[in-house]
Amino acid sequence: MHLLYITFGENISHHIQAQFSIFTFLSQQKEITTINIVTDHAAFYKNLKERINVIVIDAETLNSWKGEYDFFWRIKIKAIEMLCDMYANQPVLYLDTDTFLFGDVSLLKQQALAGKAFMHENEGMLSKEKSKTAKKMWRQVMNMNYGNVIITANHCMWNAGVVLTPNQKNNKETQLALEICDAMCKQGVTRRLIEQFALSISLQEVYGLHAANSEIGHYWSNKDSWIKVIEDFFITANFKGFSIEEMVQEIKKFDYNKIPVKMRVRSTNTRLTALVNKLYPAQDVEYTNDTHSS
Repeated sequence: MHLLYITFGENISHHIQAQFSIFTFLSQQKEITTINIVTDHAAFYKNLKERINVIVIDAETLNSWKGEYDFFWRIKIKAIEMLCDMYANQPVLYLDTDTFLFGDVSLLKQQALAGKAFMHENEGMLSKEKSKTAKKMWRQVMNMNYGNVIITANHCMWNAGVVLTPNQKNNKETQLALEICDAMCKQGVTRRLIEQFALSISLQEVYGLHAANSEIGHYWSNKDSWIKVIEDFFITANFKGFSIEEMVQEIKKFDYNKIPVKMRVRSTNTRLTALVNKLYPAQDVEYTNDTHSS
């Protein structure tokens, strides 16, 4: 099985999360054939150069991956397509950086080899979603024909933090996903969920979909808590001078149940916090006055 991550930009937290996720999979390395990072910041992965493949993508390629309608997250489908071409007829597992392996990856691998596709979890039928974004999207896509697939009330939205394709049908799944994605972009469908829905439809149509959340965690709704713990892990490892192998052994001891992977914070909380910060900003802010600098 071949792993795929995508990281762009200088925000160090994305790269820290990617490395943590990588280490969780290195703890079961015998099940993993390659680990691939598609990035524009290769320098952040020099410490893992013996364990991973860094695929540097330039601005021209990135722009072409965004497609005719300049949709950024179309690059996820294109990167999966690229890896499926590189490793034909072998399972490809795409992972968001805010994921980690806590179960037995061999269970997913064996099912992928048997022709089953996975995404992180089934979030339910789009037609029954209650958020404003999902409701608007359903009104836009209901009964539409994308890639010869008629969108019905039974089509589900799956979480795309994990995408595992058996990769046994000459990229049929990514070609369909791109066709659906581009058709929705052309139509002007609400963009926030387009690539996620395109992958949900294509993988269901080509292979049938199953949930990977019994083996892989995805903490997208509780990132702040997880990032703090992950940063502490790497700081401690650095101060103790751990080797890569020592870090792999340390990750095997990690307690994945001490922090929730899901946490819903009401929008009122966010608005009140922003209001308090605005009404009562920090005072007596002072910087050093370095008169010796030239």
